[in-house]
Amino acid sequence: MVGDAPVETLLFWASIAGMPEDMVARGIATVCNELKPMLADVGRLDQR
Repeated sequence: MVGDAPVETLLFWASIAGMPEDMVARGIATVCNELKPMLADVGRLDQR
């Protein structure tokens, strides 16, 4: 669950045609290191 939404799967495209490799790596790192914990917190914040 993410908030009230029954989310089970998120899909991301790592790159768009011609995107530099370092930008792709930064995007993946952001999703893994920042977005995942923020989404996990959504459920906990709703239960307070």
